[in-house]
Amino acid sequence: SLFSIVTCLKIISAHCVTHEKSKQAINSRNVLAYLGKQSLQKWTGPEQDAKVAEIVVNSEYNPERFYSDIAILKLKDSLARTNFVRPVCLWNFDNDLKSIVSKLGSVPGWWG
Repeated sequence: SLFSIVTCLKIISAHCVTHEKSKQAINSRNVLAYLGKQSLQKWTGPEQDAKVAEIVVNSEYNPERFYSDIAILKLKDSLARTNFVRPVCLWNFDNDLKSIVSKLGSVPGWWG
């Protein structure tokens, strides 16, 4: 099944999508996002790519010290849900930890 285009966001390190020592995002037309990629050297099958509609850099990002080094890519394209590409839920900073204590969880990762 395909993800809704509204929910197609990718979390990335801000320093990967901003000009050097700047908070200014690079042109989103020059970015192609790869998802589900396991090797930088070759395509192994589960990868998908998507054009980027917009780059949103954290307003608190400090390019000198890399504090709050996070940005969101809003993708133009829909994505197929696979074992390697799937949505994640972000923590809503609720102080009630009962819903997550002693529960199995997954930690998504990225290289930027």
